[in-house]
Amino acid sequence: MVFNQNKLQLKIKTISLLTAILLLSGQMLSIAQAANYVFGQDTVAGVPTLIKARGFSPNQALNLHLVKPDGVDLGMATKANQAGEADTVVDGYHTTKAGTYFAYASSGNLTTSQISFTVFAGEIDENKSEVELSRAVVAADGRDNATISLLMKDAYGNPVEGKAMKLIPSKKAAIISPNVAVSDKEGKASFTVKSSQIGLINFTVMDTTADLYLENHPEVSFVSGGEYLADAGGDMIKIANAAGPLAGFEITDMPASIKPSENVTFKVKAVDASKEIVQDYTGTIRFSAEGTDSSGVALPANYKFLAEDLGQHQFNLGLSFAKAGSYKISVNDLTDKLKKGEINVTVSSGTSTTTTSSSGDKPVISAPAAGTYSQAEQTVTGTAKPSSSVKIMDNNAELASVPVGPTGKFSYQTSALAEGKHSIYVVNIDAISLEVISNSDPVEINIDTTPPALDDIVLDPSEGIKPGDVINVKVYSEKNLSQVALLFNYDIVQLNASLDDASVYVGTIQAPADPGEYKLGVLVADELSNEKTYEEQATVKVVAGGEGTIDKNPDLGPATPTDTTTTPEDTSGEVKPAAGAPSTVSGLIAYGSDKKVTLVWDAATDDKKVQNYKVYYGQTVEAMAQVALTKDASTTWYIPNLENGKEYFFAVSAVDDEGNESSAKSEIVSGIPFVLEVNNALTEKPTKPLDDPVLHEAAYNGPFPTNTSKTGPELILLIGASGLGSSVWFSRKKKK
Repeated sequence: MVFNQNKLQLKIKTISLLTAILLLSGQMLSIAQAANYVFGQDTVAGVPTLIKARGFSPNQALNLHLVKPDGVDLGMATKANQAGEADTVVDGYHTTKAGTYFAYASSGNLTTSQISFTVFAGEIDENKSEVELSRAVVAADGRDNATISLLMKDAYGNPVEGKAMKLIPSKKAAIISPNVAVSDKEGKASFTVKSSQIGLINFTVMDTTADLYLENHPEVSFVSGGEYLADAGGDMIKIANAAGPLAGFEITDMPASIKPSENVTFKVKAVDASKEIVQDYTGTIRFSAEGTDSSGVALPANYKFLAEDLGQHQFNLGLSFAKAGSYKISVNDLTDKLKKGEINVTVSSGTSTTTTSSSGDKPVISAPAAGTYSQAEQTVTGTAKPSSSVKIMDNNAELASVPVGPTGKFSYQTSALAEGKHSIYVVNIDAISLEVISNSDPVEINIDTTPPALDDIVLDPSEGIKPGDVINVKVYSEKNLSQVALLFNYDIVQLNASLDDASVYVGTIQAPADPGEYKLGVLVADELSNEKTYEEQATVKVVAGGEGTIDKNPDLGPATPTDTTTTPEDTSGEVKPAAGAPSTVSGLIAYGSDKKVTLVWDAATDDKKVQNYKVYYGQTVEAMAQVALTKDASTTWYIPNLENGKEYFFAVSAVDDEGNESSAKSEIVSGIPFVLEVNNALTEKPTKPLDDPVLHEAAYNGPFPTNTSKTGPELILLIGASGLGSSVWFSRKKKK
């Protein structure tokens, strides 16, 4: 009986082994069948990414698709090379939104499965990030606290996750918890702050991962109730928290005897219904006067209460009366006029005991700085005589009158300024005499919110277009634009500035393999990010027999005489100072891998034949002294034996069969070689982004595997071929 059991167990093991072999054979068959697949490369918001297709037939026409987080599907027509491979660079214009993107390929009735990749948020941007303070006034008992929340965002408004943030206090008495807070998926990092010592504490916000300090400095006033105990009859905790909502104001400390032209010092308190000081009031108040000669009353300018005021503020020499008589001085909240306070004042005749204030220093504008801005609204900030007022002037016209705080600072947000030049300066006004103290130096700025104009577009040849023809394109617009690109057949083609004329941008497009009509658009953007897309500026008609034509938008201006010639110097797609030299290489991109950087660029043109390319490289832009020669006219090359983790710079030129080299190198790009390490601990698709940018690979039409073994043949198959329909996940790691 024991013998029979052993035979049965042996039979079961044999069947299990055969089953495993059959299953493994089935997996290998699946590999052979699933030959078409795509790669999607993770990137950072606003940075180009690379989509690759593999396993297609040589010269097969296909579309590579990018699906954005909002569901927009961007198709890009391309063609596989002799190895059945195709690469497309997606411009950073399409990757500004952080999140999960998808890529897939389609050709005829074939559509590959979608592979996801991630666009990560960029570095923290001070202008987009926010700081929130739950309370401005806190009891200094070591228990009461305020919450400071940091909302970290990149330049495109994407929440920045995983940043180790820290608050650095201006005083050691501050107790901060936690010491370091990591921003969550919403970009939020929160701290609790408290203190056992009274005083104002200023906090500096630091991104420890990038050693970056933000300009926003939240402030918290820690209050002791000792000085109020005699009036309130309670302990400090009760005093700090007893006040209710703002009910009005009290004007106190007004002198008993006031003479004409005498400068008076007094105090304003924000109080609740029980006349308790509302210590966390930070609103703005405005003064008014009624009586014998209200026009002769010099009142303080509007004042915004600061956190350190703790609900009361003293106006030094801030009030005077031109004539004797009876007056009523009123103060009210600027946004809620029902919250007010008033006091009756009698001014008696007699000799003036006027006290004048000093002339003060010359006001200084700290922002905006001189320059050109695409933002029509500007914030004017600076310093002037404390507790005075300034008039904000624009081209000698007054924009507003604003108060200067007790620390000498002022700030004003303008409405939308008109296009063109503006001379901004401030006039410092004495609050008592209303006389001009001094003027600041003017700041010259220019407001430019208008996107660049498209003057003309020239395509050559303009007739006889057949599939695969190379068409040279010139775009006429403004000089020194940050980007000029063609939108053609679901692809984005970057243009370069001409060597002869900075207002002309040149490049090439290729007629699609399939006959038909294709619209051509132009995207232009200046250095201020003013951008506009001009849709359907030309129609390219591709005819199999070579009878296709190009119809240009009739609204565009006529081409210059030199643009209509067909001499070799003007039909190469690039301006060629040296006759017969190949055109300048464009579209250069670089991406790193282990100890090497791979380069891809657009093919150059020549009056005869491009023989090969020269790759210039080095570790600085100024010292790209190393040169590599490609073997043929292929537009892909890699530089080996580089050091991982170091940045290298690259430029490429073309060489024709007569030895002529491009008169100018391509634009300079950089790349960093790094190690791709297989993360075999992932048994299922991650539910959140990995720590570092990764390269994802997916096979055609297959699910992510479940219960994958960490070792053994299954793992070897996953690494060796992607035909199992799985995703191989790589994490980037610098080699030590």
